Amino acid sequence: MGGIDFGAASICGALAEIYCLAGDAYLTVQNELVTVAADVPTDFGIERQPGTKTVRIYGTLAEDAAPIQFNLAVDSPAEYAALRFKRLLEARGMKVGTIGTRHRPLDLADLPPDPELEIARPVMAADTASPSAGLPATPITETLHRISKESQNLHAEILLRRLGHIHGTGSRAHGVRLLETFLSDAGVPEQAYALHGGSGMSTYNRVTPRGMVQLLTFASQQDWFEDWLADQPIGGVDGTLERRFIGTPLEGKVFAKTGTLRGVNALSGVMIANSGQQLLFSIFANDRPATCRSAIAEMDAALVEIAARY
Repeated sequence: MGGIDFGAASICGALAEIYCLAGDAYLTVQNELVTVAADVPTDFGIERQPGTKTVRIYGTLAEDAAPIQFNLAVDSPAEYAALRFKRLLEARGMKVGTIGTRHRPLDLADLPPDPELEIARPVMAADTASPSAGLPATPITETLHRISKESQNLHAEILLRRLGHIHGTGSRAHGVRLLETFLSDAGVPEQAYALHGGSGMSTYNRVTPRGMVQLLTFASQQDWFEDWLADQPIGGVDGTLERRFIGTPLEGKVFAKTGTLRGVNALSGVMIANSGQQLLFSIFANDRPATCRSAIAEMDAALVEIAARY
């Protein structure tokens, strides 16, 4: 992700000061953000048209407003990484020409075999390219911890591709097939989910609360469950639940993964009821109209009430 900072200018009516963080100048900023008097509310928007690298920031920013920082997604992580690498080399006195990225088109080998079709999938040829440099892979335990605690979508998608390398080419389809096999082995019926990616950003990703609890029940019976639980955000303590359940009986007693999209709020995991009993739960507010506010407050209140009853 690229980082952008902006703050109020010293003169009312002037454009606010906007700049990219060091090394993050990947996107072009179209500055339409005007500094206003301190008694005028800050009201601004950020937008980027699909397929472009121009970010439009517009609206008003009160002159006494604290500096604001935003992380913005990039369309091509490979190109972004190449650009950062180019700048690092140039900072050390090396001359670098133009950069570019190439993405291999999908092939039949990227599709898992279909047992109902007697078609032999081609085997992808080994990559014979010699890399000039590389970085060691992050330990999988660190990746899992970051995905759960911070809800890091990009890392989750890359993890799906790593799963796809176990019995395939590393494609999304191979990763999804492996997940579907795991869910089947866990006793989750295929009617309870539809998987189309690892990040959870696709609206075609669907799962039922009952299916999620069935998966949690299976997980609670495995020897790795406590390790998994330790990676989950804790209500009122850390991760994406750091600001939730504070001052309630569930503060420090909810260990759950969040899920947030426009019109969607979800929370699934484990909570400790007032009696000390461990409860598995999954609660979704789905397809919420754009005009409605977040359902998080109602969801959290419902969990607190359930915890009080057990």
